[in-house]
Order: sequence, then C-alpha cells, then structure tokens
Amino acid sequence: MLNFLASKKGVAQAKSCIVAYRVTTGGENRVQANDKIGDDGQESTYLTEGYDDSNEEGCGQKLLSLLQRMGVENILIIVYIWHQRMPGHNSSELYKNVLERAKDLLTTLHARVIEAEQMLNERLKLHATES
Repeated sequence: MLNFLASKKGVAQAKSCIVAYRVTTGGENRVQANDKIGDDGQESTYLTEGYDDSNEEGCGQKLLSLLQRMGVENILIIVYIWHQRMPGHNSSELYKNVLERAKDLLTTLHARVIEAEQMLNERLKLHATES
C-alpha cells in the first residue's frame, strides 16, 4: 500500500510518511501453521500493531497510542507531511495536530459505521416482516 501511494504524483515529495496500524488476524475460517489453537479447538485471534515515525520522532508511536486508547482495530492510518517545520516550532505542535485530525477522522468513521449498521438492521427487520 505504501509503495503504491509513494508512486503517485505529489506523494513522493512528502517530507514524512507517518504510519500507525492495528490489524486482527485469525478467526474460525483462517488457520495457518503457526497459529495457536485454543483449548476449545477454536483458532486464537491475534492483534498485530505497529508504527513508523518517519522523520517525525515519536509521532507514529503517539498515533498508535491513540488507536490503542480508542480500541480501534483493523485500520491503517497514513499521514503525509509536505512542509518543513518552521524554526522555533517543536514536535509537540505537530503531534497535537496529527492526533486531533486522526481523532476527528476515527470519530467520524465510527459514527458512519454505527449509522450503516442501524440502516442495515432496519432493512433486515423490514424484510423479515414482509416475509
């Protein structure tokens, strides 16, 4: 994914590419040789998470911490920064900006998912009463 994005016009000129992710793997339909099987015979679910600070030391780690605090899984967040930091500006301003935008994005996405689930449930109820 990152290689694909990096090949796009404009992205290659970015000063930094900050990444944070949390992805669950496993489940009842997916068993691999190295996966652990629990006592109940069901495959365990594994959470893989990580970050890349790029040229902004600590920023990816703080973004991952936000994902952990919010309990968000199965997401990859990529933040590109094109400008150089102005003299006298410190990293905490950048962290604050990135975290505020990421939190806004995650809150909006969560609201949209809840809205879509409610619409689906209403359609299923309507379909069930018609049958």
